[in-house]
Amino acid sequence: MTNEDKKFIKDEFEQFGQIVKRGFDGVDEKFKSIDQQFKIVFDQLRILGSDVHDIKITLASLLKMVAERDREINNIDLRLRRVEQHLGLLAVN
Repeated sequence: MTNEDKKFIKDEFEQFGQIVKRGFDGVDEKFKSIDQQFKIVFDQLRILGSDVHDIKITLASLLKMVAERDREINNIDLRLRRVEQHLGLLAVN
């Protein structure tokens, strides 16, 4: 093999190496972009999870309040029926 052939092969390999490097450099940039997008999604999911937790706590408190009001209404209804029965406004069952 002549020196010119060796130089030609060396130049071709160097060009090929540069092309491959540019391709991998582009992949690195794409992965950086995808990583950033995943970070945004995970941050939003974390916030959403926190919001759901807050909603559950608030809902539990509201359910407790509703149950208390329901018991109060049932108590008042029972007392009203007794008064109506005592006054003869309601037939005794």
